[in-house]
Amino acid sequence: MESIPIVVESKLNFKVTQPGIFEGLMIHIQIDLDHENVLSSRCSPETQGAGAEQADKSHWANIFVMLSEELEVSIGDSISVQSTSDLDRPTPEYTFELCHTDSSGMRGDTHRVTTH
Repeated sequence: MESIPIVVESKLNFKVTQPGIFEGLMIHIQIDLDHENVLSSRCSPETQGAGAEQADKSHWANIFVMLSEELEVSIGDSISVQSTSDLDRPTPEYTFELCHTDSSGMRGDTHRVTTH
């Protein structure tokens, strides 16, 4: 049996397809029980696996993690997100570091937000 990692780091990159204001991240929980069975808080018909029929009945809330300041984004910009999930504590801690890069390659400030 595979052990569950205590601290997990991931990196995601998003390409902006619509201009506007970026205020934060919407987080949903997904637990892969095995190769076929998934539990998820994602409420959509696209949820896959055994959790699909239960997706709309999940007691897990989807969490909106708001940035301390809004980012104005334009088409072609990118947002990179470094996420860290620290499960080695009584209440898990989730940290997100976001960096906005405009379409010309000019990198903006890094924004860091932590939630439990």
